[in-house]
Amino acid sequence: MEMIINVQSKEPIYEQIVLQIKSKIKNGELTAGDSLPAIRTLAKDLKVSVITVKKAYEILQTDGLIMSVVGRGTVIADVKREMITKNIEQDVEIKIKELMSYSQKQGMSKRELINLFKKVVGDIDE
Repeated sequence: MEMIINVQSKEPIYEQIVLQIKSKIKNGELTAGDSLPAIRTLAKDLKVSVITVKKAYEILQTDGLIMSVVGRGTVIADVKREMITKNIEQDVEIKIKELMSYSQKQGMSKRELINLFKKVVGDIDE
């Protein structure tokens, strides 16, 4: 399974794994019943700790996105894309609130943050 891990990111590696698997489910790259790599295999492929991958899988399992099947390993659960979209939106909302809190602590007004957000989004679209 192809994933890109940014070790320079402030985002913990386990969260990067969770977000990428959620994205693959949302865009249909992974569907119900598809097998995920074994924890040790993915850890080796990504050159990260087994504990890191285990934590990512535990989060995905708690969210109902993956499940363990005897004899098959870890597979994608039968979930609707709308559920994934809602889950991702909740994750993004949390990050936005964290960003708002951080920017306010740095003395930025809401208007300054909104303007900066518009600038960044505009840069991405181009």
